[in-house]
Amino acid sequence: MTELSGLVAVGTGYYAINDSNDVKANMKLFKLNAACKVTNSYKYKGDGALDPEDVAVGPDGAIWVADTGDSKINQENFTVTHDRPRIALWKFVNGKASGPFRMSYPAKKFDSEALIIDSAGNPIVVTKDWDFTAAEGKTYLFAPTGPLVEAGEPTPMKELGSLTLPRTTTANPMGGLGRRQVTGAAKSTDGAKVVLRTYADAFEWDIKDNDIVAALTKDKPRVTHLPEEPFGEAITYGPDGQFITVSETEQTRTATAAPQKPSLLSYTPATKEFVEAAPEKGPEKAGKAWYLSLFSDISQLYLALAGVGVFGVLLVVLGVVGVIKGRKRKVRKGEVDDDFEPGDNSPTTMLAPVGGYQSGYYADQGGGYDPNYGGQQQYGGQGYGQQGGYDPNYGGGQQVYAGNGYEGGQQGYDPGYGNQGYGNQPPQHPGYGQQQGYGQQYGGQQQHQPQPYAGDGAYQAEPVYYHPEGGYPNEQYR
Repeated sequence: MTELSGLVAVGTGYYAINDSNDVKANMKLFKLNAACKVTNSYKYKGDGALDPEDVAVGPDGAIWVADTGDSKINQENFTVTHDRPRIALWKFVNGKASGPFRMSYPAKKFDSEALIIDSAGNPIVVTKDWDFTAAEGKTYLFAPTGPLVEAGEPTPMKELGSLTLPRTTTANPMGGLGRRQVTGAAKSTDGAKVVLRTYADAFEWDIKDNDIVAALTKDKPRVTHLPEEPFGEAITYGPDGQFITVSETEQTRTATAAPQKPSLLSYTPATKEFVEAAPEKGPEKAGKAWYLSLFSDISQLYLALAGVGVFGVLLVVLGVVGVIKGRKRKVRKGEVDDDFEPGDNSPTTMLAPVGGYQSGYYADQGGGYDPNYGGQQQYGGQGYGQQGGYDPNYGGGQQVYAGNGYEGGQQGYDPGYGNQGYGNQPPQHPGYGQQQGYGQQYGGQQQHQPQPYAGDGAYQAEPVYYHPEGGYPNEQYR
């Protein structure tokens, strides 16, 4: 029996049911001794039960079976539907079955897996919650509105009340849903207590004045945890008042292993009232922003924001106008209105560019760029012929650059130019001799800083535009 779904203790033994409909031989009521050995079994009448889920004992000792299961699970989207138009009860007295005693719900259909027989022998059907969308589960109680008729039309039922089980955190195979799905029920032998179980816990109430419904719907239960049972669906009171439970174990079957053997488990009922743990605190709702308290409605806030925007635009306009007026004021005063340094237009700077013909400053000027430099015509005409030299301090006042190229003449500007690539050069070589406009580069001052030559013509410092080892002074003249 791997699908034990109901258990009730009678004397020193038990009655149990198997809810499997796959194996007809197992669709019976089984009698067990104290050692859990099967001593007898009893068949249902006719076609048998459809989906038996729980078993209970009446005040007269009759065994009642709740044929109330109705859960068709869609494995693709994990939804549950209830299709049975009616449910049924079966009754066994001295091993003889009678029934079915059919009943019907007043409106909505339910899957019910727990049955209680009250002190008057009236059945109470307890539903199993399959509402996956609800924040908390709800369990309903139903009872027939009139006498039960064997094999007749279903007796309508009415709702007696509902309850919500306290939240626990007990581990079980069904998780949170398993903590609120009622899978079994029992009443103590003396009729003073009643218990409902889930896959995780047992909830026990004291019965006052034989009013089971009032106890379940109005009072707070004591909670006994039943952790990690394989698939606990049955509970009963043992002779000593202990809870006795058993699980379906078919769910433990694997492709390579048979299901576990079911075992009866015993628990000592809790004696203190259960204190429900507070739900985990979620994020707090954000309070009203302080600035919103300044406005009575949202339209005032929008007007304030628009005013701030207009004020910002005015500030930008005033800033632009101020900048423009400031620039005009500087221009009128003759102040420099930019970040550029003023240009250096001195004669030295104008002679600085490297290269030959410079905007006509040196060609055909007939007397040099500045009359203060030498006093004679030192830049006029072609090349460097003419008397006078650039500076009388250079080589005794004699022009040493006359003729084609730099050969000849007296010891003057630099004794090294006759032998280091400047003297004895062919006249046609670019850059020497009859080249128009090279006065700035090779004739005259040539941006030579005031570095006097000794009387013997010794050269103290090389001009910046001549290579220290002779040859061409700049790559652009090659």
